[in-house]
Amino acid sequence: MEDERASEQDGRADPAEESLIVHVATANRGYRDLLSQDEAFLVPPNNHDAFAKAILNLLEDEKLRKTMGLKGRAKALRYSWDNIVRDIADYYEEIVTG
Repeated sequence: MEDERASEQDGRADPAEESLIVHVATANRGYRDLLSQDEAFLVPPNNHDAFAKAILNLLEDEKLRKTMGLKGRAKALRYSWDNIVRDIADYYEEIVTG
């Protein structure tokens, strides 16, 4: 939190902007269940050409990288430790209070 406030005040890049990562992964069950096509490239397993094409698309299209990166980051933040702890605490509170 302190780094984010500092970056706003001194003109440094927002840490959220610096950590945009777009995943290129095989379309196996685990990744299909976790990632959507608008936040990651899911390519057929063992299809090296599709994997390479996805990487080239990202290298050549800055807007696509940023759009997909922002969507992926938003999803990743839903799984942050702070959110997980809050969800678990809320669940326990619901059980205790009925």
